Amino acid sequence: MKLLCATDLLPKSDAAVDRAYQLRDALNARLTLLHVVAPGGAEKGTLEQRLLAASSRLAMRARHAGPGVELAVLCGRPGSVVADEARNATLAIVGPHFPGALMDALRGTIVERLLSDARCPVLVVRGPGREAYRNFLLALDGSPATGRVVRAAERLPVGPDHELAVVHACEPPYQAMMNSVGASSSGIARYASASMSQAAAMLRAELQYHSRYPHRYRVKLMDARPATAIRHAIREHNPDLLVIGTRGHGRFRRALLGSTAHEVLNTSQCDVLLVPETGPRSGRPRDDGDGPKAA
Repeated sequence: MKLLCATDLLPKSDAAVDRAYQLRDALNARLTLLHVVAPGGAEKGTLEQRLLAASSRLAMRARHAGPGVELAVLCGRPGSVVADEARNATLAIVGPHFPGALMDALRGTIVERLLSDARCPVLVVRGPGREAYRNFLLALDGSPATGRVVRAAERLPVGPDHELAVVHACEPPYQAMMNSVGASSSGIARYASASMSQAAAMLRAELQYHSRYPHRYRVKLMDARPATAIRHAIREHNPDLLVIGTRGHGRFRRALLGSTAHEVLNTSQCDVLLVPETGPRSGRPRDDGDGPKAA
């Protein structure tokens, strides 16, 4: 497994670097710490001086990292360079705000560039990163991307005492129409209940097919908008990590993040693992073993 952690060398990126170290150790992975120097940046000095200064600062940040960490200082537009370097990564790790240069801002954030170009999952770190994740919340919509979301979550260390939960927004498709045509309240309630039961059975079947731990998940269904359901589940479960798939298409990079993922990313306080819609093909887990364990 290859991890890429992009850092702007500011204190707000420290948690992402710490999380990268923790995952490197837990997964026995290779890790690259990357800093990008923009040619037109506001820092003083020549480009060569700025590159040398950045190399020194990155080495200082990694002085306690131990062996097995590659340091890279590159020049270019941050969004493009990070996305290029992440094409061969299993997981990209960034802090909550990793702004690029103006031209990158016009094309979308670095997270969006990663999801668009590199197509690997992107971990946005908000909280302290020294302890293993112990409480996972997966937002599943029943789409073909469900398997990728489940597998991306379970590539991280999952110990026997870790909590696993799923939230699914289930809005019965014809409930509004039934209200408009005067259906009885009892009939509408029976229809909504049947829709919820069908959605729960679908989610259980998806977990049975894609997960190594299908029976450990608590499943919560809500009759609400997806972003509302996810926010409610975050308040209820208080997860360390939210795992959500991303969808959306359009001319602008921002559309690639998807409206629900974009809203959740901007409002949640926990770490968020964003899993792009395109990526490795879905399928069953390779084996029925226990998978990776927490360190």
